[in-house]
Parts: sequence; structure tokens; C-alpha cells
Amino acid sequence: MSPTRRSLLIASACLLFTTSLVAESNWTQWRGVKTDGHSSAKNVPLSWTSANIKWKLSIPGRGHSSPVFWGDRVFLTSATIKGNVRQVHCVSDKGKKIWSREVWKGDPERIHNMNSRATATCATDGSRVFASFGNGGIYCLSAKDGSEIWKKELGEFDTRRWGTASSPIIVADAVIQCCDGDNLAYLVSFDRKTGKVKWKTPRSKNRSWSTPTLTKWQGRHLILLNGHSGMSAYDVKNGEELWHNLGGSGRGAPSVVAANGLAIAISGRSRGDGDMIAVPLSARGKVTRDKEAWRIKRGGRDLPSPIIFGKYLLACNHRPGIATCYELATGKLLWKKRLSRGFSSSPISVNGLVYFLDQKGETTVVRPGPRYDAVAQNKIEVAKNEVFRAGLMPADGRIYLRSDRTLYCIGK
Repeated sequence: MSPTRRSLLIASACLLFTTSLVAESNWTQWRGVKTDGHSSAKNVPLSWTSANIKWKLSIPGRGHSSPVFWGDRVFLTSATIKGNVRQVHCVSDKGKKIWSREVWKGDPERIHNMNSRATATCATDGSRVFASFGNGGIYCLSAKDGSEIWKKELGEFDTRRWGTASSPIIVADAVIQCCDGDNLAYLVSFDRKTGKVKWKTPRSKNRSWSTPTLTKWQGRHLILLNGHSGMSAYDVKNGEELWHNLGGSGRGAPSVVAANGLAIAISGRSRGDGDMIAVPLSARGKVTRDKEAWRIKRGGRDLPSPIIFGKYLLACNHRPGIATCYELATGKLLWKKRLSRGFSSSPISVNGLVYFLDQKGETTVVRPGPRYDAVAQNKIEVAKNEVFRAGLMPADGRIYLRSDRTLYCIGK
């Protein structure tokens, strides 16, 4: 091998390694880089009050999309109160607006009053920002100035006035989007540079709001996706459905989580003979009850996605606002504790702790374990009727909270 070629290979390897490290230090999409809710950020605040608000910024209109960031830029979406205009925003980590881009204008679809027309979280690779608005389409914008790179219509989805919520996720050179309605349902992969469809897989025609998550099993990269009819696994390369497990309750809103060879999904409502199900990642085809690892009944109404920490599975439900901890391997309930009147935001994990943000903007920090162990209770002053349904965003030395109308930056 010539010295020149060897130098190029070493440089390329270093670039790939550096890019990987940069990506890991950012919060690039729904539930972070790995879509599992875990962050490697350092010195994230544990306790705070209103005195710890470094800055807050009013966001035009309303929205429930979680903020994401790359470097010193934060991205999020909103829609006008009437829903006839959809926007993507870029904000600096100092709280200064860098750009806002109107991407869609038209007649708004009907939605439930708990939802918004800007609920899907953006995804970013540092150069591009991907934003999805359901019936309003999916957009790829320049992270630098918000200029349009490509856009695609997704269809007109009948969701019986519930609206849409599934977020795009980045997988290698693709952007994956779930589109589930009662009249039209599919999972699609777009080339993230050009918007060209790489593959498109039909799904059961039922409305659902779950965002795909990523995992790896025996060298194969999988997409895990909840839905009204149950949980499925797909091959990232071609969209092939590898297995499907028929759920017992419907309303597939929470995202799937996976660890230790298991994929766990929570149904959106508690009906039937079990609403939290664990399926071995090694499953194939139709996963019947006898092939499940375990199935339990949670009770209540679920919107937030669960989180795995070591041998523990933690979750919180929308109502009546109860946090629970289970043994991951068996589904055994270890503890349950009412923390709030209700949760919509999915928990995150930082530095060995799990953060639960409720709809009033109050955050409970818990140490995972066989017994309930609250480490901190945090509250800030917010406006009347302000509601928090977006996920927390951790960053080095900071944590961000997004309400339906305001972005807060908390620091030590």
C-alpha cells in the first residue's frame, strides 16, 4: 500500500471516528441518538428552580415536538393556533433565534385537543433538519439557514380527529417515517440527501402515533415499531417485516424499547389480557402468545414510552400519573408510585438516573432500583394553562424543557 493511500485511509477512519463522537454528544432525534432515551451528556442539572432558568424563549403558535440539537443549534417545530401554518425553528444554545421557516400552509386537519399539529420531533445530522407534519408532509431543510433541500407529501390520513405524531428517525443514509391512518398506513425509508424513496412497506390500516426505534440483533439492524394492532420488527435495509406480535389493547402510541434480547411495547390503553408485552428479538413471523417472553396488565392510559436501565424497566402513564418499575427479564412489578396527575412526556436517563417530566412542568428524578428512590423534585414557574408534553433534552451542563409555547434552558 502506498504511503499516500495509507494516509487517506487513516484520515478517513479518523473522520468517521470523530463524526461518531460528535453524533454521540448531541441529541439528534426522538429520544436521542440511539432512540432509547439515554444521554451521555455531562454535568446535567439534577435539581433546579426558576432561579436556574438561564433563558426562555417564546415559540410562535403551539407545538409538542421535543427539541433536538447538534452543536450549538436547537431545532423544534410549531403550528399556528388554527393549524393552517407549520414552521421549523432554529435557536442558538444562548436562546437567540437563528432562523424560522414556514414549510406548509393550507386547510388544517382536525385533531384532538391533547395533540398539536406540530407534535413530531425533528431529526438532524448536523447538515440537514428533517421535520414531519403528517398530512402536511415531510421536509428536509438546511441546518445552516433553513432553506429547503427536498420535501415529500405523505398522504391524507384519517385518524378520526386524533391527528398525527410519529417522528422521523435517521438510520445511516436514510430517514425512516411511520405513517399510520385508518385509510392509509405504511413505513417508508427516504434517502436523506435526495428524498428518493428507498423502500416502502404497507402496514395494518389503523391509526397510531408511535415513532420507530432502532436496535441490533445478531449483526442485523432492526426497526421496532408499535401500532394499533401490535408490535413489529423490520429490516432496516429493505423494510421487510421480520415478525409481528398481536397486541391486546390497541392505541399504539408509546415507542418500543429493547435490551438484553427483548423488545417491549406498551399499548396505549388498558384492555384485554395484557397491555405490556415482551417479545424475543430472535422471533420470526407471527409471534403468538406462547412465543412471547412475558405479558402483563398495567392499567391506566399510556402515552409516554418506557425506558430500560440495566435490569430495570421504568414507565409512567398518562393518567393517573403513576410511575412503575419492573424486572426487565420477567415483567415482575417491583414498585409503583403516583407522582403526578398525568404524564405525556417520555422519561430520559442521564448519569444513572431517570427523569420524569409531568404535564405541569414538574420533574421527578428517580434512581432505578428494586425500591422507589426519589433523588430530586424540580419545579419552575410557568404561565397559566401552559402544558408540557414534549420530552426533556439533556445537554452538557444544561437541560431543556419545552412546553406547548415556550422553550426553557435550565443550567446550574
